[in-house]
Amino acid sequence: MKKTKWTHFWDMHSGGSQKLDWAHIFIEAPEEEAKVIFYNRFGRNPERVTCTCCGRDYSISEESSLRKATGFHRNCPSLEIPQDEKGLYLNDLADDWFQEHYYLDSLEELKEAEKRGFKLSEWDTRKDFKKVVPLEEYLKSKNIKVIYAKDIKPKERKGEVPEEGYVWQ
Repeated sequence: MKKTKWTHFWDMHSGGSQKLDWAHIFIEAPEEEAKVIFYNRFGRNPERVTCTCCGRDYSISEESSLRKATGFHRNCPSLEIPQDEKGLYLNDLADDWFQEHYYLDSLEELKEAEKRGFKLSEWDTRKDFKKVVPLEEYLKSKNIKVIYAKDIKPKERKGEVPEEGYVWQ
């Protein structure tokens, strides 16, 4: 079974303003396809640079689930990424459970993480699970747009995304 991917478009307010009605747009598609869907839906290149001093209009990232893609913005505490003896991160070696539960929604998940040998990140200041916003509640925000795969028309998945705005060479 093919794993679903979610792409997050986080409006960076470059040039001093939000580009669309939402600061966060989540599209249920791999990143390259999601960029095409974004362009076909909203008529703008998500990699556009409106202001050269501010950078790209959107920070774009791909995650394995909507839960994980929203974890940081829902104030979920995060796990410490395993490191080797030289201090290099072992991102690719962490097991599937770690990959999906990098952001923790509950104390129960923290207990499971600890049983598996993981611990909360020392650098993460979000350690109070009472401040975690549940996924369902987060998705109700007027500042969030979620586009599920079932709602994407086949024609929205096809095409080219033209260069727009400033183009850095």
